[in-house]
Amino acid sequence: MRVVKYHIKKHDIDIHSDLFSGIYTILTHTIGPNLSLEEALGGSFCQPVPDEVFVWSFEVKDRMVGFCYFTILTHEDLVIIRLTLSVERNYRHIVKMPYHDFLWEMIFIKLKNLSKKVVFYSNPINPVIYSVIREYTKNFLRYENNISSQTDTINKIYDLFEIERYKRIRNTPFKMEETSLNFETLRHKNKYINDFLNQNPNYKQGMGLITMVPATVANMIYAIVKMAKKHFKSKPKYKR
Repeated sequence: MRVVKYHIKKHDIDIHSDLFSGIYTILTHTIGPNLSLEEALGGSFCQPVPDEVFVWSFEVKDRMVGFCYFTILTHEDLVIIRLTLSVERNYRHIVKMPYHDFLWEMIFIKLKNLSKKVVFYSNPINPVIYSVIREYTKNFLRYENNISSQTDTINKIYDLFEIERYKRIRNTPFKMEETSLNFETLRHKNKYINDFLNQNPNYKQGMGLITMVPATVANMIYAIVKMAKKHFKSKPKYKR
């Protein structure tokens, strides 16, 4: 398997290109065959059109079997980084997400926008994806938080992405056969999966949990330390 990275500027985004056609095909396999091109890609690439896109294509024998992309949208003093990813069922055991690459890109985006508020936005329907986001972040934007600046930020994101317009993606039956993981068992081992299931009991019907993380210096340092510790622990130890 190889990973191919693309960096696409606003004026070069074309959802009918081969790259985006590959993304659309995978989404029809993992979400549902009746998903239209607009439903699959419109909310991320058309309305509004992002300023730039980073795409990681996971390929086997020159065929895309999975992807991950960031879309970056700037609105006044707010920069939104939106994440979407999907991998075909038969290849999930060999695909390793380039989390380090994701993190460094977010750091560079933050450095380019020091005077603006940068927010990482996602809508995972898979509890495991949600748990990964939570594991590597310290601070969260919660909708029930009464701090006015956070509420304003959340409302802006809702308006910009027209959250209610693309309901099909969040209401397609969740394909439990797509994974061998038993989420109800994992909830006892992973506090973030338990949090996801408690907040989103309808996940089996394809309901996601809108997730927002401020890309602050504190969050970046926390993520780097977590990754470094995990990398160190994963190194094989040899006895003499």
